[in-house]
Amino acid sequence: LYLKCKDEAVAGEYNVVVRAEGENINVVKPLKVVVLNDMNIITENLPEGILGVKYEVNLEAETQGDEVIWKINKGSLPIGLKLNSSTGILEGTPKNSGEFDFTVMISKVDGVCCERDFTLFIREEIWGMTGKNAGNTNSVVCDIPSNKQEVWTAELNEPIAKIFSNGSKVVVLTETGRMAIFSERGKRIFDSSNILYKDGFISKHYFYGITQDDILEARTLDKGFLMWSRENVKKITSNANVLLAEVDERFVKIDPVKGSLLEEITNEIKDENLVWNNDNLYGYKGEKLYSLYGETKELNVDEAILKVSADVDGFIILTENKLYNFSVCIVCFIDYYLLL
Repeated sequence: LYLKCKDEAVAGEYNVVVRAEGENINVVKPLKVVVLNDMNIITENLPEGILGVKYEVNLEAETQGDEVIWKINKGSLPIGLKLNSSTGILEGTPKNSGEFDFTVMISKVDGVCCERDFTLFIREEIWGMTGKNAGNTNSVVCDIPSNKQEVWTAELNEPIAKIFSNGSKVVVLTETGRMAIFSERGKRIFDSSNILYKDGFISKHYFYGITQDDILEARTLDKGFLMWSRENVKKITSNANVLLAEVDERFVKIDPVKGSLLEEITNEIKDENLVWNNDNLYGYKGEKLYSLYGETKELNVDEAILKVSADVDGFIILTENKLYNFSVCIVCFIDYYLLL
């Protein structure tokens, strides 16, 4: 049996019945015929957005080099978002929250088209959270009570030590070192089982963790697949763009995606008090904030530093009696507030 697909055939699944007749033969056979398209929307899922915070994602497609037109064929986008018909970039600032189901279609000038269904979640901003921070992870601790709405729960049957989230995945580290990855709906994607981690964090789409055997592993958040590993790692720190590690008693910069060594760091990063500002790493001790990687800057205050936090604009330094505000643009002191 030979079936030929004509150029004007439309992609999809078709149920057909084939009959074979002949001398003393009469056979009827139902078949499912699948016609594939010569183009396809590659993007499968959309990252979550935050109400009032700029959103941008580039939808990708295989088009055999031909130009296509992008459009929303079914459903609707949140108010404030739009899909660029030429580039496939979905962007804007969402003005309403919720769950939005819609279908994206790409089409060629000859009428050939392809569709994919998407669901976009727009979350309301957590109280106290801003749309910018040093670690690309939005979180806050406050005394305001919750709304008592339970989205999902997961049982790990052991105490939890750390929880990380990148907006679409949740990573949990237990006190024993077990690691589990959950989807935004609470589905368990990966469980490390016999692999125990001493420390770890997430950075964009990956989890980086040091096992009990001092092996640094990089795993995808989508499936928990191991991308690469490196032995004899004692310590790691990252701001989501730069990954620094202590390997074989050397401090090095590692390619977060490939795991290859990029450069050796001259400064020893043994300080317990570390803070990232953009792609620059700082340590603080006593009355001084000093550079460990990146730009060379040093800040001094007149009291012992208790805590430092940073975002893309600068530093907030807390001492026993004062709160200092420094800008990254200049090294001089801008302002401070007495703590009453």
